[in-house]
Amino acid sequence: MAEIEAAQILTQVISAVNYMHKNELIHMDLKPENILFLTPIENNVKLIDFQMTQSTKGTGNVKMFGRPLPSAQLGKAFGTSYYVAPEVIDKDYNEKCDMWSIGCILYAMVTGCAPFEGNEDSEILAKVKRGKYSTETLKDAGVSESCITFIAKLL
Repeated sequence: MAEIEAAQILTQVISAVNYMHKNELIHMDLKPENILFLTPIENNVKLIDFQMTQSTKGTGNVKMFGRPLPSAQLGKAFGTSYYVAPEVIDKDYNEKCDMWSIGCILYAMVTGCAPFEGNEDSEILAKVKRGKYSTETLKDAGVSESCITFIAKLL
């Protein structure tokens, strides 16, 4: 996808995530499948799938939509392996994990592939934890230096 189109879409996603973060909510599962296009011609989007959303309010009671999160899930790492932040894997995360996911989404939008790939989740998650991705893939796709820098800041 062209950078300008990716920018139009991600501007809306970042605006929605910013609203959530200001209200002390973490989406926890940002991925392309959770960005809904409202019209086929315009790039008007909405975020969906708030099943993993967590509140950062309070001093230790993690809540999901005002209800206590089941204790079995309190220490569980959430997310989809291609887009999950290393902090989520380590179960020590905050709202910045959503920004990592946005970086992964942008990388995929401008290159057509995920920044961290593998044949199974364990291989992908190991690469995510190392945090090493190919800038050559970005350059080969003709991605601008400013976009490469932005992705680097997100990841």
